[in-house]
Amino acid sequence: MNHELNVIIPMAGIGSRFLTYGFKENKYLLPVDKHLTKMIEKAILTLNIKNHNVCFIFILKEENNVIDYKLRQFLQDLTKLHNYKCKILSVSKLTDGPACSAYEAKQIINNSVPLIISNSDQLLDWNFDNFYNYCNNYDGCVLTYKPNYELVIGTTDKHSFVRFENNIPISLEVFPIGSTD
Repeated sequence: MNHELNVIIPMAGIGSRFLTYGFKENKYLLPVDKHLTKMIEKAILTLNIKNHNVCFIFILKEENNVIDYKLRQFLQDLTKLHNYKCKILSVSKLTDGPACSAYEAKQIINNSVPLIISNSDQLLDWNFDNFYNYCNNYDGCVLTYKPNYELVIGTTDKHSFVRFENNIPISLEVFPIGSTD
């Protein structure tokens, strides 16, 4: 199997929770395990995309023409190490979230191959090939999960939601739990 695949990784947030806790380093370059694997590297590796011709499209927020060369170089080196293609898109303003950031890449996406949009700070424990093969039967799929803790409306946790009506998904929404929209 050597299918082509686009993978968009939105990274255009401000990382405010990390800043609040005093982290100075870009959150995507923070180590997340005992091997000091950086957050973005762990997120990419847990996608478990093998035997595919992958083009990663990273979307970074770089305001006032300030380019994050360290992060860009890390992303280029990481994708090269795993024989993936790499495109980096810069947005100059804070978007309304990952879906809006991904939309900014519409002009550089190869629409003739499948597209996955995955979070930059999320680790997956899944079988990519099973998901990929399942999705070949549909025009689009959304990978969802149920957290292993109770979601409490009004907390500062952030999650995305698939809204159901009569057991049929009717919309995908991304907003903080406490939002009333």
